Amino acid sequence: MKRKTNAMQHCILLLAIIIAFSSLTSSFAIGVSEEEYISELKQLRDNIYHRYKTSANSQWEWANIGFYEGMNNGIKGGYRKTIEDLPEGLDFYGTIGGLDSRSIAGMGGTVAGTVIALTAMGIDASNLKPFEIDDKPFRTRDGKDATNLVKFIYDSNPGGINFCTWGLIALDMGNYSTPSDANSTREKLLEKILNHEYGSDGFAVDMVAMLMQSIYPYRNDPIYGERVKDKLEHGLDLFQGHKTANKVEPMGEDFIFNSWGAPNSESTAHVIIALCNMGIDPFTDYRFSRGTNDNMIFNWVNRFTTNNHDGFGHTDNRYNGIGTEQGMYALQCYINFIENGGKKPYSLWYDGVPFNFGKSDTAEEPIISFELLGQKGEISHKTNTITIIMENPVSIQKLKNVKPKIELGSDYTLNENMEGTMDFTKDEVIYTIKHKDGTTIDYTINIVNGSSWFNKFMLRGVEGKIDKLKNEVKIVLPFGVYTDNIKPNIAVIQSIDKNVKVQPDINLPIDFSKKEGTKFILSSEEGNRKVEYTILTDYTEAEGYSKIKEFSIGEHKAKIDGHSIVFTLPKGVSKEEFIEENKNKTPVIKGKYYESIDPNPNHTGNLKNSLDDYLKDYVLVDEDGKVNLYNVKFVEDKSSSNLPSKDPEEDKKPNKEKQLNIESFKIGTQEGQIDNINGRIFIELPYELDLTNVTPIITISRGYICPASGRSINLNRPVIFILRDGDEIKKYNLIVIISEPKPATKLWQYIEQYSDLEDYQVIIGGED
Repeated sequence: MKRKTNAMQHCILLLAIIIAFSSLTSSFAIGVSEEEYISELKQLRDNIYHRYKTSANSQWEWANIGFYEGMNNGIKGGYRKTIEDLPEGLDFYGTIGGLDSRSIAGMGGTVAGTVIALTAMGIDASNLKPFEIDDKPFRTRDGKDATNLVKFIYDSNPGGINFCTWGLIALDMGNYSTPSDANSTREKLLEKILNHEYGSDGFAVDMVAMLMQSIYPYRNDPIYGERVKDKLEHGLDLFQGHKTANKVEPMGEDFIFNSWGAPNSESTAHVIIALCNMGIDPFTDYRFSRGTNDNMIFNWVNRFTTNNHDGFGHTDNRYNGIGTEQGMYALQCYINFIENGGKKPYSLWYDGVPFNFGKSDTAEEPIISFELLGQKGEISHKTNTITIIMENPVSIQKLKNVKPKIELGSDYTLNENMEGTMDFTKDEVIYTIKHKDGTTIDYTINIVNGSSWFNKFMLRGVEGKIDKLKNEVKIVLPFGVYTDNIKPNIAVIQSIDKNVKVQPDINLPIDFSKKEGTKFILSSEEGNRKVEYTILTDYTEAEGYSKIKEFSIGEHKAKIDGHSIVFTLPKGVSKEEFIEENKNKTPVIKGKYYESIDPNPNHTGNLKNSLDDYLKDYVLVDEDGKVNLYNVKFVEDKSSSNLPSKDPEEDKKPNKEKQLNIESFKIGTQEGQIDNINGRIFIELPYELDLTNVTPIITISRGYICPASGRSINLNRPVIFILRDGDEIKKYNLIVIISEPKPATKLWQYIEQYSDLEDYQVIIGGED
């Protein structure tokens, strides 16, 4: 169709825009018991599942059953391959016969929705032949052969944004193969999605979240990865109101989302899923939470869950079919996200679906087998990874120059430069496989050097970086932290052996302060296989935004002085006596901007305290992984001391050091004006500047500043600069003034908005 804009009489009023970023204010007391709350969410999930098992009749309901059961659906291996394998109550002919082959998008009686539901249940939607009764073919209501439902998706031309998002999810969920000459390849769908302007579809925040969900698998793609991450960040900004888009309303004060005129469960559910896709916990993240009983998850469940605790409402808590379908989807996604660690990006439809139907259109997989030093690799064609577990550890030298044995599918060849020996000790080893049609696939090689390995190791609340090749765990802690007699918060061990012994005992306090590292031996119960792991601790300056605001234990309240928790000892009480009196008491801590704290007086679940002493020091980790340190100190009460009073002239003496200040602030050629007294930086920037990627150059009098000088920042979000030297801290709010557009910019804006010229750009129609 053609688009035409009508000329209108307007007066263009251009004003300077002032973006004043205020400091974040959300704070809550330590002690959020997310683990306890998860058990309640699981009960809600289980209740809905049992309801569906007796009454499922929609694509969403069957899909949710599939998500819940996964491989544990009562069928050996999980894959449903015959009529007998189909779940009771599924009307296969009725479901397929009700489809229109041209209706692709969405979940309600559509092709993509059916593909998603079947895939979740372990049914290959690209080959329904095994499920025919008496050779009666499956046909859609418009008479099309429906043996291969996936073909309807890739044979269609990419339509509107609804088609693209649902179509891409359906293809990727089961890793379905598509011909290189398909009308809707993954690349075409992804390009349309990434080029789509949020809000231009008129579908409100729901479509923003759905779009974010559809591009999840491509976050680290070498071609699309950066664009995908930018699109996800843009969506996150819309959720928080940092950016705006047509008909997309930001979250309310109660963290609930409004669309179609009312706050509702479905919109909030889709945002929860999108946040999990980004590795953001809506229960604890400060942007979406003010504490245990006031956060997005709690408020959503509390507001929309039915009285019987077996479903969701739409705008209230009266049972609603669609509200329950999408609520169950979000519920399962969030529970799995938490069980997957609660910090890594997670997708229910991608990570939570174990079925791979990529073979349906190809005779063989690209790589049939991969063997290194006599050890066969485990090949995942869904994630394009090959994991090789060396049952007996080998020297690093042996892996530097070795040629693997590779068996490829008949239609595939190895890139010429990869046919010889390879260095498998490199940080990333990738094998590129070429199909006869010219397309290529990259497989990443992961080597685990030993029959047992640490899969997660956390010390003082800081998660270690695990090198399974060198058998090392590196943990970066703040300078001055206590590590002499502590134990891991958590240590997860994986092994090909049934039972593994760890020496020394990982549940007892150990000295982790050694420069050469702390050694652990992981051995099979029989003792025939052993792996030595070294835990290495490195140290860095305390940094980040996390802080403790209040601290008390028993009847004693401490003063927070910089990075010190200072107790004034009662008269006649020594430090040792004070510690002995209070060592078994639980402190009350209030703070903000942190993801974890160690020791945590209210720790629950599998996460233990590294340090059992509540009167030594505290390590805080913020959402960016920055670590901070607070030391507990004791001072004597000198309120009635006979010591001579301080010389009043002492305060008048000049400071030998410079004041802690920002001396200059510059973005490009623009100089900022600094208000060191009130902690503000004013800067005027040109209208045409891309505010999402600017690099300030900052000069300070002493100490260090965060974000650091020369670091790229996004000015469309609140920016606070923190200047620190030891216990001395200063905060600066950045205030940006946008100058008027240049004349040429105004002209182009006017032409674009008010031109009478017809625009003959053809928009390909499609379902929205």
